[in-house]
Amino acid sequence: MSNKYIIIKNINNYHIFIKYISIGILSFVIMLNFTSVSFISYADTQSDYDENNRQLDNLKKEQAALSSELGELNSQLETFSGTLNLITERMASKQQEIDILNQDISDMENEKHKQYEAMKLRIQYMYESNEYSFMDVLMDSADMAELLKKADYARQISDYDRSMLSNLNELITTLNQNKISLNNDMTELVSLKQQAVSQSDNIKSLIATKQSKIDAASEGIKNAEALAFEYEKKLEEEAAARQLEEIKQLTKNDEVINNTPVNYDTSDLAMMAAIIECEAGNQSYEGKLAVGSVIVNRINSPKFGNTLQAVLYAPSQFSPVASGRFAIVRGADAECTKAAKEVLNGHITINALYFHMYNSEVDNGGTVIGDHVFY
Repeated sequence: MSNKYIIIKNINNYHIFIKYISIGILSFVIMLNFTSVSFISYADTQSDYDENNRQLDNLKKEQAALSSELGELNSQLETFSGTLNLITERMASKQQEIDILNQDISDMENEKHKQYEAMKLRIQYMYESNEYSFMDVLMDSADMAELLKKADYARQISDYDRSMLSNLNELITTLNQNKISLNNDMTELVSLKQQAVSQSDNIKSLIATKQSKIDAASEGIKNAEALAFEYEKKLEEEAAARQLEEIKQLTKNDEVINNTPVNYDTSDLAMMAAIIECEAGNQSYEGKLAVGSVIVNRINSPKFGNTLQAVLYAPSQFSPVASGRFAIVRGADAECTKAAKEVLNGHITINALYFHMYNSEVDNGGTVIGDHVFY
């Protein structure tokens, strides 16, 4: 073989080598670009989700603070209402006293009028009667003693009339003074009532304002929770899209996963039931078993952690774990617990390592069970 032929062959091999190297680099760049774009999209959604959760926490704190303030205002309103009722009762009692006193004054005025009219009649009888003059009294008297006696009797009658009128006037004056005092008390009670009503109205206005803010916070919480749910769905979809290319490569040469039970304790069972409830709580029992099977398959696969905790807390794998919803589950329901126990005991229903929310626009492979697609 000539040196020229050897050189040409080496050159051709070199060109082929360069060609494959170029294809490999291009494929790597394309995959890297896809992964980078997907990761950026996922990161943006996660950032929006975290910001929404911060706003949700702030709204809940604001709602709690407003509810506490509303409770204090309601307590103050209750106090003022009690004070207002007490003032109203005292006003009613005071008005009753005034009414009784007015009646007493009227009775005394009537008595005074009767006494005055009686005195006028007696005076008229004594001084204006034509049948019985002072000379008649003098002539009819047997002696001076009888005359003085009759004169003293007339004086006593006059003194009695004057005394009765004086006493009645004093009593009426006292009653009128008491009436003035009662009216002053009533005026003070009216002023106190007006103040209490004004303060109650102010508190009612504050209560209405607080309630309006609480309603607004409640509406904000409702919207934020709905948005959080949408973000979770979006995170799942973006994570699924980001993993789709990896899944296709990883699942090409996957061995058939056998029904290998997992060593577990009560804590593991609770965690498995909780993640099944978060991911498939609204799915059929078949869907719950499928989600649990994926997790057990990962435990038994060399590509993932070999414990339940390692699989669940792997970065960017389970959105309920990332969002914190998984951590707040306190006792999953009976069906999720049953499914968790079955898959941990080796009842594996699907040969898959991945799943996400099914989207007919992007998913063209895998096994669809309920709302999920499994790879």
